[in-house]
Amino acid sequence: MSADFVAKILHVTLNITGADRGLAVTPDLQLIEAINLTQETIDNPAFRTLAEDTLRQSLEAGEPVITNNMVTNPENAPVTNTTFSELRAIVTFPVGKLGAVYLDQRLRYGIIDRNTLDTVITFIEHILDYNRQGLSEAELIALYRQINAEL
Repeated sequence: MSADFVAKILHVTLNITGADRGLAVTPDLQLIEAINLTQETIDNPAFRTLAEDTLRQSLEAGEPVITNNMVTNPENAPVTNTTFSELRAIVTFPVGKLGAVYLDQRLRYGIIDRNTLDTVITFIEHILDYNRQGLSEAELIALYRQINAEL
């Protein structure tokens, strides 16, 4: 049940934030689900290290992590303007003690701002506090919008 809930949170937060891709993982970083990520990307050592490091940091701190794919690996810094299209804004956040979510999107499409992320965390805490993990994705999105309107 908890893996299903973390996967639902992945789907809902992709919808809410407009992120390009995402992962849901268990507390021990076992993959639950990936969206818009090929197996080749997931298996790529640079991506895997970046995703696991930020997810682990988020799980250990119990807080969101906002970064990009250059800060943690400066060796991959773009050398030409053509590689700037690969710059990604990255957000990871814990889903209680049940797992974590990784989201990213190309920087040229904007970033997931801190206010949205704070609302997502409040939303997840509300669901867990009131034992509402059984809600459907559509109900979760409606609940997010309600919480967002109240904040």
